[in-house]
Amino acid sequence: MMSHISRRTAAAVLKSLHAGPSSTLICRPRSTAGGLPLFTGAAHSRLLPFGFGTPAAPLLDGRRSISSSTKILQAHAGRRKGPNPAFVRNKKISEFGRKGKWKEMLLIHEKENEGFDHVNYATTMSQLGRMSQLGRIQFVDHRDPLFRAFLDDLGNQVDVRGLRWLRLQGIANSMHAMAKMNLRDDRTSRILFSQVEKHADWFVKEGKPRDIAITAWACAKLEIESPKLFSQVEKHAEKLVKGGNPQNIANTVWACATLEVESPNLFAQVEKHAEKLVKEGSSQNIANTVWACATLEVESPNLFAQVEKHAEKLVKEGNSQDIANTVWACATLEVESPKLFSQVEKHAKKLVKEGNPQAIANTVWACAKLGIKLPNFFAQVEKHAEQFVTEGGSQAIASTVLACAKLGIKLPNLFAQVEKHAERFVTEGNPQAIANSVWSCARLGIKLPNLFAQVEKHADKLVKEDKAEEIAKTVWACARLGIKLPNYFLHVEKHAEQLVKEGSPQAIANTAWACAKLGIKSPKLFAQVEKHAETFVQEGNPREIAITVLACAKLGFDSPKLLAQVEKHAERLVKDGSPHEIEALFGPARH
Repeated sequence: MMSHISRRTAAAVLKSLHAGPSSTLICRPRSTAGGLPLFTGAAHSRLLPFGFGTPAAPLLDGRRSISSSTKILQAHAGRRKGPNPAFVRNKKISEFGRKGKWKEMLLIHEKENEGFDHVNYATTMSQLGRMSQLGRIQFVDHRDPLFRAFLDDLGNQVDVRGLRWLRLQGIANSMHAMAKMNLRDDRTSRILFSQVEKHADWFVKEGKPRDIAITAWACAKLEIESPKLFSQVEKHAEKLVKGGNPQNIANTVWACATLEVESPNLFAQVEKHAEKLVKEGSSQNIANTVWACATLEVESPNLFAQVEKHAEKLVKEGNSQDIANTVWACATLEVESPKLFSQVEKHAKKLVKEGNPQAIANTVWACAKLGIKLPNFFAQVEKHAEQFVTEGGSQAIASTVLACAKLGIKLPNLFAQVEKHAERFVTEGNPQAIANSVWSCARLGIKLPNLFAQVEKHADKLVKEDKAEEIAKTVWACARLGIKLPNYFLHVEKHAEQLVKEGSPQAIANTAWACAKLGIKSPKLFAQVEKHAETFVQEGNPREIAITVLACAKLGFDSPKLLAQVEKHAERLVKDGSPHEIEALFGPARH
């Protein structure tokens, strides 16, 4: 057997011959976009639920991997006379890890690294990942020489000895730890992920569903695309679903959805085994699975039927985030689940009291999307409005008031809190969230002077950064409530060319209507409407065109080109228009 000294010497020679990992991974750029899906039109935007970027990541039990490693060492120790040094070392590593003593744990590596075997490396990584999982990773300094030395040594060992040296479970546990510690750009992380991608065929074919699930989860958590790995997951989908438990399955489909990897065979197997999955899985497992289906727009009637069947258990045992993800998935795929929403209503007090603003907003959004009124749930939102608005982000607040408006539910305390925190809301919020909020106020007939004053104050930024559709919502809200915002409309006029060129006929019509309703002349805006009259009439419906024609007439703008296009498309407009719209388009009122 090679001595420790000769092993290191050989490793150094081998390392000099290696240029590095031969497989290249695609690292997805970090996305700053997030947030709850908002009502942006007829088509539902396929965004992640608010504040997740992803849903709550499934917690992986690091203790299982540690105990399994210990059993392996115990088996080896039984064949030796006296205690096995690797086994004794592993016990010490685990003991320090459980106590959160990461420095003492890494000191073992510094003093005994010559004797470290693959189990010792994997156990140390598992414990570091476990500390992160328990929220203690803030005490681990990634710049600490002990930490850097251990991680670099692990990378060197894999680089020189090859991936298989670390064994399947050790690979999975190490990659899981890398993801938990957010070490995406670390050299050792690159080596591990590249080697897994290179040997994906062997890894998925030989690995257990748990190991594959953890590895896929780690890729998604760090936003690392691994085409070969996920191709093998798809190839061996039957084995993974049939042999894996609900948590393994949830982790795997969550990873596919997060990385936008379509896996028809995998999801077909999930659908096939839906009854067992829902019956045996936790609320979190099921929530993450249906979330993945909704994100990838995969219809799974059997899966959602099982969710409906076990709704009482899921809501009773799940936390507010799990329930929010589940109802969000139902709403996204337009799956009506009366029993599920009935249970949400029944447990409203617990869900709102214990839920964070993200979860609450997702739940009311789902209600609005499916047109479901839950009086008790909304009453609890109203009761806890102060805490909700104080702690919630602008996106969660906007989506909640928007849901109220869509369902026609007035919550005075909620809107009073929005008014109270208007400055923070407008300063921190994105233009879409603000536009949806003022639109909601107008839809419910609620005037919030401070909110609109903040919109006026930040008009330059809002109009410059917003889309034509959202600007139209804001000016429509002003007109509906009779609120004039001179500075805001000044910037609308300033950006008229872009707004008309990029805006839909509905946005253009609503903006023109708002100007006419408030008596605000915007020559540049109406000049752009006249300039693009052919496209506007061609794409617009009778109502949108009629509103715009009347707005021109009311403000005294001549629009010969617009009227000529109306005449040209008269047959279609008369056929599709209502009597009132036809009168506006062809009667004396247009002049």
